[in-house]
Amino acid sequence: MADEFALTGRPVRVTGTGVQPLEYALDVSDYDEMDAQLLVLGLDGATPSVTVRLLTSMCNKNENGWEVVGTYSAKTTANAWQTINVKGFLKYVRWEVSAFAGNAATFAIRGMLREWS
Repeated sequence: MADEFALTGRPVRVTGTGVQPLEYALDVSDYDEMDAQLLVLGLDGATPSVTVRLLTSMCNKNENGWEVVGTYSAKTTANAWQTINVKGFLKYVRWEVSAFAGNAATFAIRGMLREWS
């Protein structure tokens, strides 16, 4: 079984490092694997760059216990994309901008979740 997901819901514009709010973490407990595609729609500023990671945790009630489960390579141009295959995640997944340079970045994360049973 495979289901589409949109981790960002819609494109997200950021102006620095930060993490997706806890209430928007995606419950992936019914799945074993994901193909998660990052699409950088826009980058503003001199020598812009954005690095996005996927975090996972058993609890979405606080910031404690979130671990990196996948990292995209740094993106330095608009219309750049990358798909990563992720396994071994826990109950929740959310995104984090771990490195940032420039004025702003706009991106979206979407993909497919799969259950192998």
